[in-house]
Amino acid sequence: MARVVVPDVLDATQCALLAKEVGYRDFNDPLVWPIAEQAYKRFQVDLDDPSYVRVECRKEGHDWHLDNGPHMPWVEVSVSVLLTERPADAVGGILQFHDIVPDQKPGELWMWDTQAENRHRVSSHDGWRVCLLMFLQGQNVAA
Repeated sequence: MARVVVPDVLDATQCALLAKEVGYRDFNDPLVWPIAEQAYKRFQVDLDDPSYVRVECRKEGHDWHLDNGPHMPWVEVSVSVLLTERPADAVGGILQFHDIVPDQKPGELWMWDTQAENRHRVSSHDGWRVCLLMFLQGQNVAA
């Protein structure tokens, strides 16, 4: 099982710029590339299709899952960067792994492989949680 945390990969201004627009982004985007580069340095991943990156605000959260389930069997590494600060009166929006509930801070990069031990969820929330997510395939090794 691999889980890597890189603090302060984005500053508050970069987080705010990314959080403005929910949807798919390009790995070459100057705000996205530093994050992709961190994943590329630490894992053997390929940034070509079907790998993708998106900014997401999913109020219903995500139930317990692995990111390489039937819908995306090619995923080998997942990336999450929280882009928004949790307001004092916020409801939900908590990232949770089977063994820890990380205190994920805005601009902090979380990366993990798709081993069973990295099963995770995000609780439903009132719309405060905006995240940058990457789902990365492994590098193909020529025979």
